[in-house]
Amino acid sequence: MKLVGSTLEEGIRARLLQGQRSLMVEGRHPELLSELVRHFGRIESAFFLGHVPGQGEDSYTLLVNGDQVASCEIPRVPGGCYSPVEVVSVHHYARGLRGKNRNLTLLIARALADEISKSRAPGPDRPVPSGGRT
Repeated sequence: MKLVGSTLEEGIRARLLQGQRSLMVEGRHPELLSELVRHFGRIESAFFLGHVPGQGEDSYTLLVNGDQVASCEIPRVPGGCYSPVEVVSVHHYARGLRGKNRNLTLLIARALADEISKSRAPGPDRPVPSGGRT
């Protein structure tokens, strides 16, 4: 599947970016972010691939750092029991996907994660930090 810049793709892209912003910048999901940081350490990007609200907990599936898919359940009540974060490779996750929209969402999320990774990588205009030496 190839991205062509369709209206559907732009809508998915906007939704993914808003979800990333709500998690990483606006702090709307502090328990989820805390669990992800505890499991992964440094997080460059995290895009919501799925969210299933439940009575006692919410189930989330996210693309983390562009190469792993994490699933976890976050309790709705303070002090509730967290499920362990389950992680699979993108390849393994993609094999189980059904439907054009789900595949397209994963493809766009991976493209966004690549953009973020490249924007933070050292390059001609972003040299490797020298450790404070001048």
